[in-house]
Amino acid sequence: EDSVARHSAKQRHRERQSIRRPGCQHSRERRTGRPKLLEETWNNVTARFQSDDEKLVTGGRSMGGRISSQVAAQNTLVHALALFAYPLNPPYNRALSRDGHLPDIAVPILFCSGTRDNFASPGDFVAAVAKMTNATVHELDGADHSFGMLKSSSRSRDDVWKEAVDVMLGWLEGLAKA
Repeated sequence: EDSVARHSAKQRHRERQSIRRPGCQHSRERRTGRPKLLEETWNNVTARFQSDDEKLVTGGRSMGGRISSQVAAQNTLVHALALFAYPLNPPYNRALSRDGHLPDIAVPILFCSGTRDNFASPGDFVAAVAKMTNATVHELDGADHSFGMLKSSSRSRDDVWKEAVDVMLGWLEGLAKA
């Protein structure tokens, strides 16, 4: 019975992963994520929520933010992007930059990233934002790629997320006033 329960739990985890990232059935596939399928899915979601009456802000965390930004660079109608833990450089190949499409995005972009993020250092963001016309970077002091903190810190992952959400809400208010 115990092995059946473990198998069932693993199956439920795989099903949740495929909902989060279409086309990713196994953990090995999560790394690549099949960008074309993800972009197609993101375009479908964006089209569903577009409205003549309201502005649409999209974004995501890590690969979700990357795909959102790639879709926005293809002139999908969005009014702003909020990107959390954006993966500028894979940790296994720091020379490989994933920022080539970012200058093509005409809408305002907010990046919230941890100062200990192994996918993008604060210096990486300085270089990327220098190529863009309307980007804001907020550093989450001490946070890693998952917004986790060192045990010695008095802050928790929830504290970091609260900071990131508060920054995003303030940023959105500023956009609304502009």
